[in-house]
Amino acid sequence: MRLSFFVTGENTCYKYDIEIINTFNSEIRGLYNYYKIANNVSNLHKFYHFMKFSFAKTLGSKYNMSVAKMIAKYKVNGEIGVKYETKKGQKIMYFYQDGFKRVRN
Repeated sequence: MRLSFFVTGENTCYKYDIEIINTFNSEIRGLYNYYKIANNVSNLHKFYHFMKFSFAKTLGSKYNMSVAKMIAKYKVNGEIGVKYETKKGQKIMYFYQDGFKRVRN
C-alpha cells in the first residue's frame, strides 16, 4: 500500500476570512510558544511556510481559485493579510509576522 500526503484545504465555507486567518495565526503562535526555548526553534520557519501555503489552499478551496490567485488577492503592502471592517473603519489582520527567535532563560 502506497501512502501519499497532500496539503488539502480545510472545509471552511461557513467561516469568514478573518476567522480563518486568526485560526492559522493562533496555531502558529501556539506551536512557537511551546518550542521557543528550544535550541533549534528557528526551524519552525518550515512549518510557517507550510501553514502559509495551507492558508492559501484553504481560501482557494473556499472560493474555487488557485493558490497563486489567492496569494495575489490577499497581498497587502507586500504581506498576506485580510481586510475587515470595524466601527472605526477598515483594518487589516496580517498573517503571522513575529518570527521564531529563541527565548533564553
